[in-house]
Amino acid sequence: MNGLKKNMKENKINILIIDDSKLDCMLLADIVKKMKFTPIITHSPAEGIKIIKEKPIDLVLLDVVMEGMSGYDFLDKIFPYIKKKYLPVIFVTGLDSVEYLIEGLEKGAIDYIKKPFAPEELMARIRAALRSKGLYDELVMLNKKLKDMVMKDSLTGLLNHKHIILKLGEQFLYNKEHGTTSLYLMVDIDKFKSINDTYGHLIGDEVLKMLSRIFTDNLKHKGYAGRYGGEEFALILKDVNEESGIKFAKRLINKIRRLTMYSGTDKGIKLHITVSIGLTFFPDQYKDFPEVLKTADEALYKAKEWGRDRIVLYRNGGFEEV
Repeated sequence: MNGLKKNMKENKINILIIDDSKLDCMLLADIVKKMKFTPIITHSPAEGIKIIKEKPIDLVLLDVVMEGMSGYDFLDKIFPYIKKKYLPVIFVTGLDSVEYLIEGLEKGAIDYIKKPFAPEELMARIRAALRSKGLYDELVMLNKKLKDMVMKDSLTGLLNHKHIILKLGEQFLYNKEHGTTSLYLMVDIDKFKSINDTYGHLIGDEVLKMLSRIFTDNLKHKGYAGRYGGEEFALILKDVNEESGIKFAKRLINKIRRLTMYSGTDKGIKLHITVSIGLTFFPDQYKDFPEVLKTADEALYKAKEWGRDRIVLYRNGGFEEV
């Protein structure tokens, strides 16, 4: 069930009424209440704009001729919100000129009703507008699901191999343009094959999902995490200096070291997971982002070669454990 349908079922639809006539506002509010929706009233278009920015509004009933700001000017100012969130607006007006009505529709209103109005007609137009919004919201949700299917790994919910590399390329160009530095990390689960062989692939999948949540929680909105392939992950920490970047990597590996996971329903068997991490800062020492991929992968290989459960940094042509 999409959000609007759920809200309609639970009577949580908010309808904003903007009219400088107190009597008309009362009449409109009574109709909205009769439909089991919530009326929010203002006599000021400027206040209406503020309400739209601060509260979830599902529909606007708007007068055209008002002091200070006309309904047309109001539509011009909220056009970005109409376009982004599909906020339906119905003109409720005493004007009967076709030119006025056409102008309102061209500016973004989806319908109009003339004063004095029949309550049944207004209720029908409100329902039609909300159905239209519901269909739009469903389409947005389906598009998001399709986008996620294309961009994300189905098991972990992280970016897939293709899209984490695309993000690296975008961030590389951004850093070049703005003179900033980011951190790229390659993370590999130590001895993951033995986990699958000993406890089964379902437990292995749980390990992958658990680590994915840790990566997402630690990055928050400061970067991107992707499943590079198998038990390998790629992380991008945006706009960070070397000291902070290394601290981030150390916090990450220590958090994973402290994890305890049980093998399925058997609480007697505990799994302690470790990872190896190769990292490098970019773009200063690189001509292009494929070089970042190559040296981070080499740093990860060194971490494995030097005993696993460690962090190796590539810097200035050499590798060092940090």
